[in-house]
Amino acid sequence: MFTLVVFAFIALTSAASLTSINEVIEADTVDGYPLTSPWAVAYKNNKIYFSNFGAPGGSRDWVGTADADGSGAKKLYTIEDAEVEVMHIRAIAVDGSTVFMASYGGPTDSHILKCSSTSCQSIRTLDTEGAMITALAYSSSLGRLFYTAADGNLEASRIYSINLEGADRRVYVEQSEKTGLASPVGLAIDDERKHIYWTNAVGPDLIQRGNLADKAVEAEVGTLLPREDAKGYAPHALQLDTTGQFLYFTDISSSEHRIARIDLNGDNLETLASRDENTPHSLALDVANKKIYWAETGSSAIQVGTVNELGVEPSKTGTASTAALATATALVALVASF
Repeated sequence: MFTLVVFAFIALTSAASLTSINEVIEADTVDGYPLTSPWAVAYKNNKIYFSNFGAPGGSRDWVGTADADGSGAKKLYTIEDAEVEVMHIRAIAVDGSTVFMASYGGPTDSHILKCSSTSCQSIRTLDTEGAMITALAYSSSLGRLFYTAADGNLEASRIYSINLEGADRRVYVEQSEKTGLASPVGLAIDDERKHIYWTNAVGPDLIQRGNLADKAVEAEVGTLLPREDAKGYAPHALQLDTTGQFLYFTDISSSEHRIARIDLNGDNLETLASRDENTPHSLALDVANKKIYWAETGSSAIQVGTVNELGVEPSKTGTASTAALATATALVALVASF
């Protein structure tokens, strides 16, 4: 009886893992545009989009694209292609054939860029009072772009939204003791359940959630992962699997440099893969094909791996809560039979 129960429990609570990892875009894939410091990555309609974080006197800032398997890789934009001088593309969001990018730093202003297949223009010069733009996310239900502004002084961080022409900027949530917002670095939107999620680089609240609206209600901002329960994780970039109901994130500040996930209730925190010194930065999900893409600065490559649990409804997986219930039910039935 004991052996049967243990085996049932193991089968039901088997952890997810990241397998078949390989470089889909390597450092020298695109002629004349070395991928020395891959930073942002996005996925949409069987295409991946990625940026290279340039350095003065060194590598160039540029954005590339490729098919989902890495074929057809090419330069999409460089800083010279924009109508304004930009540097350091830190975030990419895609809506159909339109690519939105957020730039920050260097000797230039920060911008949000709207790019088509033929042109790239700034739709907003960002007045962020020295804050760093770290993430972009598109809400299809609201038709708005959300972006994070992490204040280097740790006093006035905010999450904003704008319309798709760059106008009508609104503060979604701002830093305060009540909200818990502090140096937000990752952002994900759930248009189905009307939620917005973000990660904080500092403070006691590492992953938070608010209602998807023009402005957050402070009383409705909650914490999914408090630092005291984080087990050493330091979540950074964030992506959402709405069907599987898990948040996937990179963990760039920990000693293991992990890719991990946590469910939408703040439970079932687990590591999918440890990348050690390779340092995964941003990530993107192809849920239909069970793929995760991530930009890896240590290997100077865009990596891809398979997670079989992507897109699988919670009732069909062995998460801890369902496993505990199933195991208890099986045990009761087994005992009753004796």
